[in-house]
Amino acid sequence: MQASESKYKKLPKWAKKPLDNCLDYLENLLLMVDVSSKSIHVVRMHKSLLDLVTTHWFIPNMQTTSKRDLKMLKELKTITEQTEEIAKNSKRKDIKDLLLLKGMAIVLTWGALETFVIDFLKAWLNNAPDAWKADEIVNLKIRLGEFMQIDKELRCDYVVDQLDKLVNGPPRQGIGRFESLLKIFNLYGSIDDDIKDRLYEMSKIRNAFVHNKGIADKKFVDSCPSLKCKIGDQVINKNTDILRYVDSVLVYLAEIQLRIFERLGVPREELKGSPAMNIRYGKYEEAKKQRINLPEKK
Repeated sequence: MQASESKYKKLPKWAKKPLDNCLDYLENLLLMVDVSSKSIHVVRMHKSLLDLVTTHWFIPNMQTTSKRDLKMLKELKTITEQTEEIAKNSKRKDIKDLLLLKGMAIVLTWGALETFVIDFLKAWLNNAPDAWKADEIVNLKIRLGEFMQIDKELRCDYVVDQLDKLVNGPPRQGIGRFESLLKIFNLYGSIDDDIKDRLYEMSKIRNAFVHNKGIADKKFVDSCPSLKCKIGDQVINKNTDILRYVDSVLVYLAEIQLRIFERLGVPREELKGSPAMNIRYGKYEEAKKQRINLPEKK
């Protein structure tokens, strides 16, 4: 942890763990996307590079090439044959523009956000006794006998799952599902329209990949006019910037973190200059090195 961060308040471990898990996951996901995209480019160049080595180095020097070099030449030819098909496949349109990779990244990033909200609320119920006083929980229709038979460690999971159904969770678009759940525990708040719009787009792209192979249908076209897709188009194209969506997720995570602080009695004014405040209010360049380390880690 940087010395400059030590003056800022820290979340309790139970509240911080779901956030850490989400951010670690996103860090690994972005690394995977970066490595995979670069690997595809390397594969495309591999055969040409091997042909160049064998043609301009080994062949002209066949008379003076040692047995060891001849063995290496044989191995290079075998590798060339093996990579030829891979290189050919890597030039297919969907891989060429990394469409599938981008789509997978958006699906997994949205899943990480979804998991964070659900896991955090379970932790909140388990560690904040007054959370059980929420009207939606008090009025929740459950069979007491059935509830008492559930293992104590799983009761919070059961309640959050029931609340998710109550607010019509998964069918809701964008962050509507998350905000409805957070509102139950007085963790509701405002978020910039541009961030909200990006997260809405992201949820629709996610649904298109999960349910329609990443192809735009009429429902998608009508719901996301800003993406300018036509029916039958890929919802992801070579110009799609997935970091734009990841940044929006990070801003939303920072906003939720600040709301948690407020519910724990720490006003935002005391967090000015912290990584969460920098990310939440758009100081991306200042927070660039701190994005993945949003919560201060020991």
